[in-house]
Amino acid sequence: MHVLKKETAPRYVRSEGTTSYLLASPQTSNAEHLTTTMAVIQPGGEQRIHSHRPEQVYFILEGCGLMTVASETQRVGPRSEE
Repeated sequence: MHVLKKETAPRYVRSEGTTSYLLASPQTSNAEHLTTTMAVIQPGGEQRIHSHRPEQVYFILEGCGLMTVASETQRVGPRSEE
């Protein structure tokens, strides 16, 4: 079993106001097709549009914003009414 924790995960601090903690990915575990990253985005910050081979799933725990996937943009937040 391989347990990954925020405290020991590779950390990337970006000038756009985002800190990413790389939890499970091809770089940190045996995952081949999945990346699990905890991203902390400061108010007014953003995660730049990007792409990579492993798929990602986002869970928005607090706050709200806009998410773009391909040509579709939606408002996202922790509750479905946002």
